[in-house]
Amino acid sequence: MVTISRRSLAFAVAYSSLLAFAFVFQSLPPVLRHIFQELNIDHAQGGLLMGIFALPGIFIAIPSGWLADRYGFRKVGVIAVFMMILGTVIVAIGDDFLMLAIGRFVSGIGAMTLVVIAASLLSTTFRGPKLGIAMGFYNTGMPLGTILAFNTLGVIATSYGWRVTMVIPIIVSLIALALMFLWHDDETSGQTTGIFETLSSMGGSIWLLGLVWLWFNAAAIAFLTFSPDYFSSLKYSAPMATFLASSIMWGALIVSPAIGPFLTNISRKKALVIGGSILPALIFFGIPAAPLWLIPLVIALGLTASLLPPPLFALPAEIVKNEQQGIAFGVLSTCLNIGVLLGPFMVGFSRDQTGTYDQGFLIMGVFSLLAALSIAPLSRYRKSS
Repeated sequence: MVTISRRSLAFAVAYSSLLAFAFVFQSLPPVLRHIFQELNIDHAQGGLLMGIFALPGIFIAIPSGWLADRYGFRKVGVIAVFMMILGTVIVAIGDDFLMLAIGRFVSGIGAMTLVVIAASLLSTTFRGPKLGIAMGFYNTGMPLGTILAFNTLGVIATSYGWRVTMVIPIIVSLIALALMFLWHDDETSGQTTGIFETLSSMGGSIWLLGLVWLWFNAAAIAFLTFSPDYFSSLKYSAPMATFLASSIMWGALIVSPAIGPFLTNISRKKALVIGGSILPALIFFGIPAAPLWLIPLVIALGLTASLLPPPLFALPAEIVKNEQQGIAFGVLSTCLNIGVLLGPFMVGFSRDQTGTYDQGFLIMGVFSLLAALSIAPLSRYRKSS
């Protein structure tokens, strides 16, 4: 009989959860052009459908992290996946903007809960250098899921309609759910302190990380949402447009695992976060200015943006106590969701107002620079226990 170690199972559960999150979250951008045509919604509404997905996370991410710290991953995770599936079904049968918005909101409740507790599961299971390696590989889940979604759902939508594509994220979610039932929460902290008491004891450093994650995702999700439409306007075919859009994620499949072993101290992690913010900002500025260099630029974007997530996700273990990891990742997710709500809407609105994406790429670049500025004051504070 084949047995699996607790750490290996924790990684499998967390990774499959992140894949499910990625598929549900990114099920919209590859088929957005089809939705524009069928339901007659504008670009700002398209950006809102991405932002509405993140809206519940602003309010529930911290409580869900606290609940996971107290009651364990499995109980909270199962409910989260059911919400993701329900919301995706509502989107698939929706026939106007309101129904799609409701579906995205419901699936966002589950997804934004799941992404919090999946990361905290690794942070509480792995220690030391192994945590850096685990986070490095874990952070390939979001790009892998995004790449697969972008390069399959658009093709399926062209042949069979965008509603059929919603079956794929449901299947991936069911796989994550099956793995959850193998996990047993016998090492939960069972903490009894309240949410606000826990937050006040964590200090300000975790909120600096949250700001970084906010600005990074405001830029990245805006790019993922609208770059397929932008590339199509440059006369690229639909499959090529979605392939180029997913390029921001390709580099992570190589870069994230490679830098994992080097995440040994706060200084290195901070330097990687700064590099993973400033370099993408320069590329965002350059994309509309140098269309002939588009392919090298988007490849470089994928490589440089991949420098940021692994060190960022490994930092909470250094600055927050072990029994507070769930709520720490709740803080990160809350800030992420604000960024997801803000970024696509601002870029979509600027596209509607100006008729081009030039200003949108400028906005993305500014967001990325703000991420670098946010990490700069991070102190060398370490958790006391």
